[in-house]
Amino acid sequence: MCEATPRRSRRAHPPDPRPRRRSLDLAVLWIGEWAVKEKVASGLYNNASEVIREALRLALKHEAGNEWLKREAAIGFAQLEAEETVRIGSKAQRV
Repeated sequence: MCEATPRRSRRAHPPDPRPRRRSLDLAVLWIGEWAVKEKVASGLYNNASEVIREALRLALKHEAGNEWLKREAAIGFAQLEAEETVRIGSKAQRV
């Protein structure tokens, strides 16, 4: 008599705990495509490449602003931890 061997699962890897994003990704792509077409149709841009270039320019400008804010916040937090602060009060508190 043959010994029964355990069945191997069809999946070689354990299930991915991350949620499936395919439908969300497709929705974002569709909205992006729609937005680009609307911009071109408005006459503000000649083609989709111009829309994409402008969007990338704005995104990079926004990121640069965020980097400045992160640096300034890091400096402020370091000053707080080092107790290099100055107490500021309003005129109402001084009366």
